Amino acid sequence: MSFFAIARLAWADLRGSFANGLSGFRVLLAGLTLGVAAVAASGTVVESVQAGLTNSARVLLGGDATAQRLYAPPSEADLNLFQSLGKTSTIATARVMARRDDGTGRSVLAELKAVDAAYPLIGQLTLSPNIPPATAFAAQNGVPGIAVEAALLRRMGIVVGDAVRIGTQSFQVRAIISQEPDAAGGAFRLGPRIMTDFAGLQASGLIQPGSLITYKTRILAPTPRQDDKLASTLQSRLNTENWRILGLDDSARRSQRFLETVGKFLTWAGLTALLVGGVGVASAVAAAVDQRRTVVAILKTQGATNRQIVLIQSLVIGAVATIGIALGLILGGMAPWPVRALITTEALPAAPIPAIYPAPLLQAAAFGALITAIFAWWPLLRVREIPAANLLRDTEGALHSPIPFSAWGLLAALIAMILYLMTQTGDTPAMGLGFAFGAVMVLALLRGIALVIQRIGVPLLLRPSVGLLGRLALTNLTRRHAPMVSMLVALGLGATVLVSLTQVQGTLSNQLGDARKDDYPTYFFIDIQPHQLTAFQNIIAETPGADLQETAPMVRGRVTLLNGKPADVQAVDPSVRWVLRGDRGFTVAKTLPRGADIIAGSWWPESVPPQPLVSVAENVAEGLGLTIGDTVTVNVLGREVTATITNLRGVNWASLNINFAFVFSPGVLDGAPQTLIATVNVPPEQEIGLEHALAETLPNVTAIRVADVLKRAQGISDVGGQAILAVTAVTVLAGLLVLGGAVSAGLRQRLNEAVILKVLGARRKDLLRVTAWEFLGIGLIVGAFAVIAGSMVSWAVVTFVLKLNWSPVWAHAGVVALACVVVGLCTGGLIAGRILSARPAQRLRHL
Repeated sequence: MSFFAIARLAWADLRGSFANGLSGFRVLLAGLTLGVAAVAASGTVVESVQAGLTNSARVLLGGDATAQRLYAPPSEADLNLFQSLGKTSTIATARVMARRDDGTGRSVLAELKAVDAAYPLIGQLTLSPNIPPATAFAAQNGVPGIAVEAALLRRMGIVVGDAVRIGTQSFQVRAIISQEPDAAGGAFRLGPRIMTDFAGLQASGLIQPGSLITYKTRILAPTPRQDDKLASTLQSRLNTENWRILGLDDSARRSQRFLETVGKFLTWAGLTALLVGGVGVASAVAAAVDQRRTVVAILKTQGATNRQIVLIQSLVIGAVATIGIALGLILGGMAPWPVRALITTEALPAAPIPAIYPAPLLQAAAFGALITAIFAWWPLLRVREIPAANLLRDTEGALHSPIPFSAWGLLAALIAMILYLMTQTGDTPAMGLGFAFGAVMVLALLRGIALVIQRIGVPLLLRPSVGLLGRLALTNLTRRHAPMVSMLVALGLGATVLVSLTQVQGTLSNQLGDARKDDYPTYFFIDIQPHQLTAFQNIIAETPGADLQETAPMVRGRVTLLNGKPADVQAVDPSVRWVLRGDRGFTVAKTLPRGADIIAGSWWPESVPPQPLVSVAENVAEGLGLTIGDTVTVNVLGREVTATITNLRGVNWASLNINFAFVFSPGVLDGAPQTLIATVNVPPEQEIGLEHALAETLPNVTAIRVADVLKRAQGISDVGGQAILAVTAVTVLAGLLVLGGAVSAGLRQRLNEAVILKVLGARRKDLLRVTAWEFLGIGLIVGAFAVIAGSMVSWAVVTFVLKLNWSPVWAHAGVVALACVVVGLCTGGLIAGRILSARPAQRLRHL
């Protein structure tokens, strides 16, 4: 038989399927469409947002390149160099406390930006009322002006024209910031924006030795052809020991990293749906093979070989799968357009650019095709064993003959290809492979549990105590085509993922919520000058109930060398790359910091060590590939300091104690500009009084109220939890589709059995009870497995990945388990309705 003849037979089979409304292939088509659409949508949405960020890179960065450093503004020589490369603008940013000038209300943590006359180099600063920035910032009657975000006015209860005190200076609010072009190009913001000019910053009294003020000079290339080379030119011509150079690729880096993380999560969610859909593929192919037993037997009597028959059915399955994949690609490829309409500029720094992005679509199509081929492999091999005698009698075939080596080779190649694709979905190949291994293990475990239950149910059938109805329900559970296997696999994976994610989110909420507020300090105070420590301690001592928990010196610098080699961000574990990005805080200590434990090595002696030593947090050292005896080199204002690691500390970052990744021995950082940070506990009724006392005496000190930060983090966590529920719904929907297909496949046999039972005298309520007991049992099994397996997964993630104490919310897990039971009962109810409506006379004529 030629390939043309085989293709004609496959086309005839496919036309028959279309004529019957794709009966038997609907689950395959729906599952593939949903899974491929989820994977494609995640990729195309991320690509569209990334394109928007790239398109707006110059606006977000404020130019074509940025040179920034802490503590000191650019020197005259630096400015001459910058101006020789293009048009320049310098800004300064700092965290400050803003308070009403009348002394009432609570102080508000804000982000101050001082700009020069050239700001912005690109984009538009829009104020309301629409006045020039120079007018908004100019001093009037000796009072400088500021422009603020509307959020600051709401939080302080003031309006445009009122006075706000920052540092030692009173400012008048002249305008509201309607649009700040480079708002998303900077660091994470803890408070609303305040904008003024450098004269206002100087008048505030905030510029002191060691104050955490970052100076950024933006440069705009004279011609577009030079914009991508400007950062590298600066890197080669500037003393980069003091400066950090940012190019267009670094614009909105925080948003880009967030997008990459979200994209991976969405891709894995789509792949989970595809895996569940793969179970539906296997069921649909098996059902299609059973429906074609007579056709296959006829082909065999006409001389068709097993290979030809498998090829015919493979072409049919492949055609249907292609339709499902194509529909999924269309739906997923169109996702950027509705996302563009829904996302606001507050959610993203740049508007997404909707378009057709081939790379994520090709990846989604490859995943869909490979999963289809892998899950259809075994059911298609069953076609070989359908005997020609099936024309004369209804016989069941089984795979007794050996599977050809070529078939095993094909399966191995398919698995190798999908594993390779999985390595591209995580920060590291191990992350993608870990996801694949975990998903397969859960599916295999669910399948194994179903088989064990079926085996256990057989002996129970022989027990008289079970009763007739109980034996009928057990028979339905243990028979060959029982829906329990498909229901366990289809709903079990989605429910397990749902329990694990909600438990992780619940743990994060518990860590950030009211349940932990008594364990946290009330305030973090930063920018305390060393000569102000005594005055600060006196203010705390005079505040009733206030407790000064810790103080520590802090110096800002960068990690430049690890064991004498340049610190490469991409070469270290993704979880600690933040250590090598930009400036970090370092401290010195004579004794072990509060709440830390020595994991390896020993603390240095109380006397000053003869050489520079450093203590490193254990998780940071592990991620950087460091151990005791290795060296770390840091740069502080151009001074290189190399220290030897003498111990590793266990740090509970969630405790909100003063913790540093690197703690140096005394004397190592002497001479560097230092400020002090402190944590303070204070009763709620004394908070405003403490803020006012510090504002009057130490106006340069910034107070970070922990409750406000936690509230913001809680909001982010809640949004993440809602996103988790929405994304997991795709997997659950895929499971419901597979469940529907499994139930439909066995419905005919159930109706025939029900008719026989009715003829033998079974009452309607007896049939209803049997079905209810069966599917109630399935729902309970699925719910119990989801709670146990999902809790174990969440415990592992929280303990070993997030390094937090696991605090599950059992109510959430109980809701998922209850939902599984409800789904089971609803499924049983639908089947019972069909059974009770079946007419014995009509069914008996077709038995």
